Amino acid sequence: MTSERRWIKDQPQALARRTLEQRRRLAPSREVNQALNYLLLYECQQNAEHMEVTAYCALSNHHHLLLTDLEGGRDSKVSGFCRDFHATAAKTLNALHGCSGVVWDPATSFSQVEVHGFLAEVHQWVYVAGQAVAAGLVARPEDWPGICWLPEDVGETLTARRPDSLFSTQVLEDDDEDLDEDEALREARERLRRQLEKSSKNDTKRNRSRRRRKQLAKERERRGQALLPQPPKKPKPSSDLPETVSYTVPFPKCMRGWEKEEVQQYLRAALDLYVHEIHEERAAQGLGFVGVEALRGQDPHTPPPGTPVASDSPATYRRIPRLSTRGLEKDEVRQLKDDLAEFHSDYEEALELLLRSPTPQRARFPRGSHLRAQEQRRIQVAYRAQAPPRAG
Repeated sequence: MTSERRWIKDQPQALARRTLEQRRRLAPSREVNQALNYLLLYECQQNAEHMEVTAYCALSNHHHLLLTDLEGGRDSKVSGFCRDFHATAAKTLNALHGCSGVVWDPATSFSQVEVHGFLAEVHQWVYVAGQAVAAGLVARPEDWPGICWLPEDVGETLTARRPDSLFSTQVLEDDDEDLDEDEALREARERLRRQLEKSSKNDTKRNRSRRRRKQLAKERERRGQALLPQPPKKPKPSSDLPETVSYTVPFPKCMRGWEKEEVQQYLRAALDLYVHEIHEERAAQGLGFVGVEALRGQDPHTPPPGTPVASDSPATYRRIPRLSTRGLEKDEVRQLKDDLAEFHSDYEEALELLLRSPTPQRARFPRGSHLRAQEQRRIQVAYRAQAPPRAG
């Protein structure tokens, strides 16, 4: 079970997840971009009433997104959104790469950072959009050949078409061995009906009881139905996903009420400043950028050079902070840290009570918990089934 998460209503969250052993399973290509873009917009469209995804970027071995949870607590749909998107994306990537197995790092499901304040949310948005530049892959976010939402996409409607090669709704053609199969089936049923009527009349002539006649009729009908030619099965489409999906990228929470042009201009200026700072930092270190041409033909089954193997040093998100509080006063930051620490403490106490107490109804999880009643009972039953018997 993953560590406890706090989902607060109308709270921006920065999420990220990396692949197994940081392999380049998300390496940009025409097929990967089409599939990921479609799946992402589909999940965003399905959960538009419950959450707002405001930024997204997928690099070769991990991806980032910024969203605002509109529900929070037990009604939050963020975990379900991540579960469905990651599961479908994993199956799709395995089909594209001709393999099977784990795609995402199983050490942790995904990292989560609560974003508090105007400057923190803008910084996180710019951080996601400028990921390819910060990683030294391309000189500008616009040059990244993968999926990356830019400032000009905010407030616009993004549309993706279903890749028919993976999610085709075409049906398999049936063999035309017998064009008159329906007519033959009708004739066989009519012959069976006449035979059953004839047998019923013979039973009446033989003065068989009513109960016996019913038993014989059912048995004869059952045998006759088994001998009938089976009707052709209607071919089903291989996917019921819509042909096209669309999603209007919402404004960041801190910019609600702004005009679209103002939001795009502000985010563009912030992104350009962030890119300029990265260029100066890399130039001071004598570093350049990989470039688009060098990114072509990457092996999706190998990690980037110099990446530690997961078996030697498992990937972890321990260094990632749980809060983003850029621009806030020290007192506010201290209060947020205290609240988060109190949440974890109360959560552990409630979970311990749930596992140990014979009455799970007494367990009261803190505000923001996403542990539903049915999940509580399932955890308690599983725990008691594995727990050693208590000493008398």
